[in-house]
Amino acid sequence: MAEQRRLVISPNRLLDFAKPLPLSPGELHYLQRVLRLKSGAGFNICDGHGTIYLANLCPDGNAQLIKKEVLKPQIKPCLQLFFGLFRRDLEVMLRMATELGVDQLHPLQADYSLLEPGGQRQERWNSIIKEATEQSERAWLPQLAALENTATALTTAAAVEVCRWIGVTREAGVPPLEKLLKRENAINAKHWQLACGPEGGWSSTERELAAAAGWQAVSLSPTVLRCSTAAISGLALMQHQRLQLSGESLQPSP
Repeated sequence: MAEQRRLVISPNRLLDFAKPLPLSPGELHYLQRVLRLKSGAGFNICDGHGTIYLANLCPDGNAQLIKKEVLKPQIKPCLQLFFGLFRRDLEVMLRMATELGVDQLHPLQADYSLLEPGGQRQERWNSIIKEATEQSERAWLPQLAALENTATALTTAAAVEVCRWIGVTREAGVPPLEKLLKRENAINAKHWQLACGPEGGWSSTERELAAAAGWQAVSLSPTVLRCSTAAISGLALMQHQRLQLSGESLQPSP
């Protein structure tokens, strides 16, 4: 499969197909210094919503759009990851989750979360997600939701045709996520939601709130996983099962 050198650019900048597209200094640096493209070289532009544009790099640093290709819709179910904020490897987790096909990311201020991100940190997270989308040749940009408290996020009523699971450790009789993904209600669902806790796991209050709101406890491994590992382990299982259900091949995911 040919390499698809790609930029993610918001749709509102791609409205006028006929005019050259001005590129930001960061975008130009990526094309010229990182990808080492020369004037006249071709590359792809993705709008993050399933549409790919073929483009050429102009001598003046602009891009000329050549052709528009609308890809098929996102595969279902929608993969949503809820994660209690943690300090170590959170940015690595965001990058890997994007590569694995996550559709929505929901950061949570959990009872045991030590990290308190400001606006600048969330801007960086969006930048990491965008870069990972470009690197992994995705056509759909994952959405990063605003930070919520677990008391709000975990108690919100589930919509119709949603399966929601919460990863736990050291709880007897908890089924593995892999098993639940193959049940009929999961196969017919439109959304799969997975919640993973911060360092120290979930508090007893959070577990009670989640259980009352329909979050089913699941095991992600027979061993105790770090926060970042747990999230990625769960997403890998979900993405694999989603591809099996949709009949998609294990090629770069949309």
